[in-house]
Amino acid sequence: MQKVMCVMFLVFFCVFSAVAQKKIIHCGWDIPNPEYMKENIKLMEKAPYDGISISLEAKDTDRKSVIANRHTLWQNWRWKKEWFEESIATLKAVQFKKFTDNFLLVCTLPGKMDMFDDEAWGSVTHNIGLMAEIAKECKIKGLIFDPEFYQGKLFEFVPDKGHSFLEYKQMSRKRGAQSMDAMTNKYPDMTLLTFFMLGASMKNLDMDHLEQSLQESSYGLFPAFVNGMLDAMPSSFTLIDGGEEAYQASCDKDFLQIYWNLKSDALKLVAPENKNKYSSQVQVGFGLWVDPYIAFMHDPKNNYRPFRSFKNLIAPNGMNQLNFLSKNLRSALKYSDKYVWDWCEYGRWWPIKLEDWRMKRCLKTPMKGALWEQTAPGITQAYNLARDSKLILESMKTEKKRKNLVKNSEFETVQGQRFPGWVFWQTKKSQQNGGQPVSLNQGRNQSKCVELKKVSYGSMIGYVDVMPGDVFYVEAWSKGDGISVKVSWKDVQKRKLPDNMVENIQLQTDHPADWNKAMGVVIVPDNAKQLSLSLSTKNPTKRVFFDDVKIYKLNDIK
Repeated sequence: MQKVMCVMFLVFFCVFSAVAQKKIIHCGWDIPNPEYMKENIKLMEKAPYDGISISLEAKDTDRKSVIANRHTLWQNWRWKKEWFEESIATLKAVQFKKFTDNFLLVCTLPGKMDMFDDEAWGSVTHNIGLMAEIAKECKIKGLIFDPEFYQGKLFEFVPDKGHSFLEYKQMSRKRGAQSMDAMTNKYPDMTLLTFFMLGASMKNLDMDHLEQSLQESSYGLFPAFVNGMLDAMPSSFTLIDGGEEAYQASCDKDFLQIYWNLKSDALKLVAPENKNKYSSQVQVGFGLWVDPYIAFMHDPKNNYRPFRSFKNLIAPNGMNQLNFLSKNLRSALKYSDKYVWDWCEYGRWWPIKLEDWRMKRCLKTPMKGALWEQTAPGITQAYNLARDSKLILESMKTEKKRKNLVKNSEFETVQGQRFPGWVFWQTKKSQQNGGQPVSLNQGRNQSKCVELKKVSYGSMIGYVDVMPGDVFYVEAWSKGDGISVKVSWKDVQKRKLPDNMVENIQLQTDHPADWNKAMGVVIVPDNAKQLSLSLSTKNPTKRVFFDDVKIYKLNDIK
């Protein structure tokens, strides 16, 4: 029960962590090398990211052929730092401003060695340590690790190699510890973001017959490798399960379930002596694959093989694909501990040249390898909507006038009916004290406003019908103290959704004697059909007024 309560607290904490403090990292086929970044960093930083993955390369003496990169690290070939001197110097010269959290990308390629090959693993751990050393020297946040097998099945148990499964597990754990030591000896306080870790390892396991299931799994030795990393991980190190399984997530519930799996269920694969370290030091991130969202925008029936199992990423009725992407990105940010990363293959954020085989695959999709803003106009805005409402508030100043969805925004009396479009609520004690709403000609522009006269605890409440994924700008003016402006939600049956979905609309100033504006942007959560706007006061010491309330639906991203 204590573990369950701990995990529930972590879920609660991550939900209320400020989305604006979370980070989005870009990964994909268009990741740059240092040379490209140095020449194009101003263009690149227009993309809606906090950081990127970087492909570090070593070239031969004539600078024509790449002799070492992320695709050649995991083999019996010991790299030399001098091979990378030019890339290191170039990376140091890149003038990052917006991209604050950057990572070097490493993969288990070619990954064809055996766990018991000491010489090969000596080379691999040396190379990993070298990448960590370069990351530290270049002031890079750390490494992104892709453990997926593309060639050799590094973490698969093969029974005819002369060792038992138990012996292979023990050796895999040793290799994990050696890999961690190699990194922390060079960069003790680095961050290692893995595309996936124990959560993905559990996906196809029979937990009731765990050992047998691991023996038959293509990644059956990976949990032991992770435990080895945990064995050697110092308290200064940050390890992130990047949650690649979130590629399939399409609602808040999906992201919460993945978070729960990684924080709680994954403990079943953690050795008893590492459980406390796992719970306290391993963070949860989420990965989003952008391509299916855009492919289905062009053709909802798209049947290109990579997209066949992603039909759940077709937006529900009433929402377009970019709004759906924005909604799911915001959910990922909301529930992650810090990082969300995306993966892009068939579109590019900048005009970097792709290898011929990649471009041929791009041409089979609706995106055809084009720049994202060309094939999906508005995608940058979709990211910004998900993460930073301030950017949207700034755009409100220049965009065309929208329809105010608030009924009776200035609290007029219409045909003898007081405050049509609004519901007044107050506590019984406040009612006994004579609390009531009063219409006055004392608004901020000498117009009508409402005073909550003698109300010790009460609210004016207005409603707007909504759809999940809708994006709204909310604004209200107030004067007095003890004031709050909040948005809550109701489902199709008018039942209130949980309190942890309530959004506080922040006051921009706090001068009780003057008019103060509250404003913010909200995105409608899953299952919500009605927005409830509450203009409230509690235990005021001064007179309380509200005026000039606005709710605008922001234009659909197109």
